[in-house]
Amino acid sequence: MTDKANPMSKNQPFTFICSDCGRTANDMTCIRRYGSRAKQASFRISTMHQAVCDICGETKDVTELRDFFYPSERAMLYLKNYLTQGKS
Repeated sequence: MTDKANPMSKNQPFTFICSDCGRTANDMTCIRRYGSRAKQASFRISTMHQAVCDICGETKDVTELRDFFYPSERAMLYLKNYLTQGKS
């Protein structure tokens, strides 16, 4: 199985994301692909646990990328850079 066919490949730097970051990254991906925001922000039922969000770096309830329809890595990297600029 190639990395493109498996969105959860080991090369993916993002594993767990919070609801705020997941919904934003999902919207960014849909705007780029389809020209409009996501019609559904996330799955209605997700398994959440306390951990550090791989995007914003805060300890929150997080879940896997699949619950936000696998947002693009480009959107997640852009969001991470935006949210963490100026932080060390």
